[in-house]
Amino acid sequence: MMLAQNLRKNAHLLLSLFVAAGFAFLLAELVILNHTSGPRMIGAIACVAGIVLSLAALAPNSRLRQILAILFVLVALSGLFGANTHQGSRGFRQQGVASAPATEDRTIRRALNSFGNLPPTLAPLALSGLAMLGAAVTLAGSAKRD
Repeated sequence: MMLAQNLRKNAHLLLSLFVAAGFAFLLAELVILNHTSGPRMIGAIACVAGIVLSLAALAPNSRLRQILAILFVLVALSGLFGANTHQGSRGFRQQGVASAPATEDRTIRRALNSFGNLPPTLAPLALSGLAMLGAAVTLAGSAKRD
């Protein structure tokens, strides 16, 4: 019973920290995959912004938290941009695979097919979902404190 009360009492804190951790994991994935140069840097910047916003959302100022929720929505838009960019890249890569010379080597065929299917279209939407969760948690925490 006491654990449940503590969880309810600190739900905003815990959820904000989990959202920050989610952004940190996405950032780690981008760094590990070397997805941090040129326009691909947008995802990394959005993850850093998400971490900062998640931690700033712990502030007791209700007006600040409303502004942070709006900024979370902007971070979510970067995920939609990434999904659109990934979708465009898929078509371009698939055209490149189609123009590659035919081969009987199974390993090369698999590699070409894998390359043609990259990058994943939905991966950037993880950023959007996490940002929208951050906005909801921020607004819920703001309403709770008023």
